[in-house]
Amino acid sequence: MANRVMLPLVDHHDPDVDTPENYVGVRHVRRGGHPRFTLVLPRTESMRSSAVSMAGAEHLGLGSIAACLRERGHPVTQLNFQLSTFFNAWDGLADPRSSYEAPAIAAEILATEPDVVGICVTSMTLLESIKVCEIIRAERPDCVLGFGGPHAILCAKELMATFDVLDFIGMNDGERAMSLLGDALRRGVFPCAIPELVTRAPDERDRLVYENYRKMPKGVLDLPVPARDDLLWMLLRAPITESRITTSRGCNYDCTFCIDAMRYDRMWYARSAEQTAEEMEMLHRRLGIDHFWMSDDNFVTGAPSSRRRAREIADELAARNLDVTYRVRFRSDTFNPDPDLLARLAESGLVSAFVGLEAGSAEQLDRFKKRTTVEQHKTCVREMRELGVALQCGFIMFEPYANFDDLEASATFLHEIDEMYLESNFTHSLDVFPGTEIAVDMDRDGLLHPGFNATSPYDAYDFADPNLGWLARAIETSHGGDTITRDKWLYRYRTNLLPRAYRKLGHHRSLDEWKRRELEIIRRLNDANMTFFMSAIGEARRGECGQRYRDFQDTAWVVQREGSTALRELYGEISTALRDRRPPRRRPPVVPVRPADLPPEVAAHLAEAEAALAGYGPFTRTELTGGNLNHSIMLTGPERTFAFRNRSDRSRADIEDYLAELYTAAGMAGLGGSFRLRTMPEEIAAIARARAAGVRTPEVLAHGERWLVRAHIPGEPLGDALTSGTAGPATVLRLLFQLMQAHEGGVVLGDRWGYNEIVDEQGHLHFIDFDVEWVPARPGQDAGLRDMEMAVALFGAVLFAGAQRENLVTALREYGIPLLAEWGYRTTRVADVLGGYCEFYGEPGKRQSALSLDHDTYAAALAFIRELIGLLRSDTPLTTATGCVR
Repeated sequence: MANRVMLPLVDHHDPDVDTPENYVGVRHVRRGGHPRFTLVLPRTESMRSSAVSMAGAEHLGLGSIAACLRERGHPVTQLNFQLSTFFNAWDGLADPRSSYEAPAIAAEILATEPDVVGICVTSMTLLESIKVCEIIRAERPDCVLGFGGPHAILCAKELMATFDVLDFIGMNDGERAMSLLGDALRRGVFPCAIPELVTRAPDERDRLVYENYRKMPKGVLDLPVPARDDLLWMLLRAPITESRITTSRGCNYDCTFCIDAMRYDRMWYARSAEQTAEEMEMLHRRLGIDHFWMSDDNFVTGAPSSRRRAREIADELAARNLDVTYRVRFRSDTFNPDPDLLARLAESGLVSAFVGLEAGSAEQLDRFKKRTTVEQHKTCVREMRELGVALQCGFIMFEPYANFDDLEASATFLHEIDEMYLESNFTHSLDVFPGTEIAVDMDRDGLLHPGFNATSPYDAYDFADPNLGWLARAIETSHGGDTITRDKWLYRYRTNLLPRAYRKLGHHRSLDEWKRRELEIIRRLNDANMTFFMSAIGEARRGECGQRYRDFQDTAWVVQREGSTALRELYGEISTALRDRRPPRRRPPVVPVRPADLPPEVAAHLAEAEAALAGYGPFTRTELTGGNLNHSIMLTGPERTFAFRNRSDRSRADIEDYLAELYTAAGMAGLGGSFRLRTMPEEIAAIARARAAGVRTPEVLAHGERWLVRAHIPGEPLGDALTSGTAGPATVLRLLFQLMQAHEGGVVLGDRWGYNEIVDEQGHLHFIDFDVEWVPARPGQDAGLRDMEMAVALFGAVLFAGAQRENLVTALREYGIPLLAEWGYRTTRVADVLGGYCEFYGEPGKRQSALSLDHDTYAAALAFIRELIGLLRSDTPLTTATGCVR
């Protein structure tokens, strides 16, 4: 990692902080040990189609605090209850939690045995979070409870005065303050004068000590790279290739509705280009991330130093030969002084940008104090599209001071730039945050609802024009449920998937045609929504609110559904082209199979199998690689493909002798196990048990005494995928996770060496071939075999990783080995098994099997495996708990 520049930090022995008079009351919190922190992001039920949800639910704010705490030795668990909400939107996974009610959330937090709980709240999650805190306080009275996040910062005094269950509010970003809090609690006291924490005196719980709050030095150059617990949680469950990254904080503008500029005193703080590129390279090479959502409020500002940094980041990415794409945020006037900079960013991988256009009405822009013009908006959008950079449009169609002329001007502008295709661009009303300039104005003018406070929803206000207010509420209410889901997918295709695909396909012969079809679909949606919206405005202007609104809406929504389907089909075609451009897989020659050439018994069984699948035929038959124990044939029908396996009549003695030597070297007997080769009925039963335990393995569709048929998984063996680079370290981490889940379900799969796993076209892992059974000496006592299975999986991964071995071992050091320890595996036993494998495969005269690799491949891999053994045997913990256990 690039050297961090250490900025001034209030030391944990600063006399202004660490003096007896600043400690009111004593809390004995793990005296002599490090306090345990649990950082929480609550779930919100609110659905929105926005750039925020597009980037997923990874929370880098909590990740950065976690990294700072861990750097000082404090254990941290992150609980992000929004992960499933956003994750499932793209991956369709089952939600692991059955309830998000306060008691269930509190129970999960309490299970981490926290000394400190910090919750990042919004107005939508605040009251439920208070309920969670009250449950925790009742169960764990000495636990220190606090809130953070922009909403809590704006309302700190009110929240502390209203809810006495809170011990603190974290102001600004929290890394330094929370670190100092951890140091103080380690000494057994709760300090009431930590900079950037608003606290209270424990003996006078209604008396704030807000006067002790003071700001600490700001900056981001000295902060560690955020902990990636959220990203790891997702990567273990699906082939994620996108991640958030933060390269700067703050904003030096003064928009009336915005809270972020207020938090940073309208200053902008940036990480260096080297730090940014190094983190991107690390995530790309170790975890397979190839698209980055840069979450900065302003990636590049109008300042010359900021533009210079942006150019340096582009240069760093090129110098490191990183084939990645990214999304940033900037203003529409950012590139006026340096128009070539946008082109340089596009060349380096910029494929989309969030631009806060906000309005197409000059009057509204003035009210917002945007300091931009409609013409600057148009110029920016035109230049972006000429460079192939997709637009994520930040837009506020409805705000309390708007009039119908503003709406018509904004709609006309959006239609002109083809942004009326997206419902969220014309359905959202302004979110009003307490303490912002516009909130002060609305309070003065009587537009805020009576009692507007920290717990009020962001839309608790009236519009100056009641008819316009009716339209705003009607349109926003209609944009929910299915329409939001459809809108999110339109947004994702248009601003993420398609621009990334176009960049990868380069000069593909169909590229211009695909872009033409995309624009045709977008313009149909653009026109339909414009007709609907202008008709609705006309009705509301006349005070005829709602008479024909539903008719307007239904007509537009039909076009929306058709457009969404058309865009999905277009992306399906493009996805096929993306798969075709991947490096050619190592494929065995296609060898047709004629039943007449098969042993009579196999031919008879094949006929039985085809008869059982008659509804899917007729079939063409080709050879499948089947290892040493089976005849394997692929049956390809008009719509589906199947794998037929029939036990071979070849002698098993050589295979049994070879495995006996290998497993003896690995110490299987000492681990309390032995092995045997299964009969086909036994393998079918093993597959059924594995599927019942949640293992991803194809279902057996038909079978006999010596044969079975299962669905064929298009893809390639994990070993080949690692060698070719189509799979990487993240796939190996996912392999370990899926094996852990199988073990939790009571299943040891056995023989997981790299060719009994298939990586499908989406990157998911599937387990096949259960010929070899590992048998514990005593039923139910298979802990040693579980350790061995992890070792064998690691050996195969490193063996086949080829050019990726260094990155794989680094990823295993940073993530894989700590996860094994967290999951309860004995890493020293895993190391012992790997040592036995090294001894067996490193022997110059090693006995060869039909599937053995050449000696040079083993020799090259063994050096890395020995390094891995050293890491597994290390007494020094490599990292702390990640919260990715289950």
